[in-house]
Amino acid sequence: MLISMLASLIRGYTLVDDNEDSVLHIGGIFPIGGKGGWQGGQACEPAAQLALEDVNNRKDLLPGFTLKLHWNDSECEPGLGASVMYNLLYNKPQKLMLLAGCSTVCTTVAEAAKMWNLVVVCTVTVYVCSLYTSENN
Repeated sequence: MLISMLASLIRGYTLVDDNEDSVLHIGGIFPIGGKGGWQGGQACEPAAQLALEDVNNRKDLLPGFTLKLHWNDSECEPGLGASVMYNLLYNKPQKLMLLAGCSTVCTTVAEAAKMWNLVVVCTVTVYVCSLYTSENN
C-alpha cells in the first residue's frame, strides 16, 4: 500500500536540480523516548529504516528513485510531535510524506498535515481512520 501511494505521488514530482539524485525524502515522527511514551515506539524508526532499505534494494519498485528517512523523537507528546513535524517540513530537503507513531501524535500530525496536502501514514492507522469516519458521518 505504501509503495502504491509513493508511486502515485512521484508522478508529478519534479527535481529542483537536474544533477540532483532522485531521492524522495520522507519525514518520520517516532515515539522513542519520554515518560508517557509507547513501548513499541522504539521499534518504529528501525522498522521504517528496514522497510525503506527493502524498497531501495528492489529495482522493480520506484525505479530511478531512492527513499530517504529524516526523523526525530516525539516522545509520544502531541505538542512536541507538532514541533517535530514543523521542523521536518520547514527545513530542507522537502518531504514527500510523513510517518508517525503514537495515537495522540498521529492525530495531531494528520489533522495539521492536510494544510500541506501531505500523506501521513501512522502505526495506529485504524484509530485515526475511525476518528475521521465518525467525525465525517
